Parts: sequence; structure tokens; C-alpha cells
Amino acid sequence: MTPKEARYHLAEDIEAVLLDGWTVYPSPPEGVTAPAVVLAPRSPYRVKSTVCNEEVRLALTVLIQRNASVDGLNVLDDTATIIRSAIHSSTVMAVVDEVSDIGIIQEVGGVEYLAALINVTVEV
Repeated sequence: MTPKEARYHLAEDIEAVLLDGWTVYPSPPEGVTAPAVVLAPRSPYRVKSTVCNEEVRLALTVLIQRNASVDGLNVLDDTATIIRSAIHSSTVMAVVDEVSDIGIIQEVGGVEYLAALINVTVEV
């Protein structure tokens, strides 16, 4: 499996378990429609691995509209749990390293979102 294939497979596996209305992007898009999950490389992106050929390190950003509800943190927390389960049950050999920066406000294209960052390592 290539890094590109791993990103696309993970995106499909995540999208399959999220509620209707969520969009999962296998790479950073020009525009985002929230609620969304965006897969992007983190640094370092590809490194030598002792388990497989190499590790691919990804940052998944979960975005919901800032004004979606007063329960925004709960939505982010629940969604992070769902995504974690999807990644660990995926056919892609991947693990969630950490969920961090949950509830931060991130601006994308002039629109503010509540966000959570999920760091993932994939063996390819």
C-alpha cells in the first residue's frame, strides 16, 4: 500500500462511520464544508519503519461550525471517539497517537470552526 492509498482508504473508513452530512477529505481541500474531517501530512511525513517499509504520519483535523451548538466540545469529543474506532478497525495498519487541541477555534477561508486534531501513524 502506498501513502496515497492509505490516506484514501482511511478517509473512506472514517466517512463510512460518521453521520450523514459529514465530509471527509483525504487531503487538504481548497474549501471546506463543515462538519468535516481533513487528512493532511504532518512533519515528518514519511519515515523509515522497522515494522513495514515506512511510517506515514497524518494529522486529521475535525471541524464543526463554531456556532453549530453550545455542545460543540461534546460533538468533537464524540466524533474523535468514532474516528478512533474506525481507524483501529480499518484494514489500513494505523494507530491513533493522540487527540489534541480539542475545542480550539480555527479559521479556514474566513470562517471560524471548532476543531480537534487527531495524530495518526500508518504503516505502509
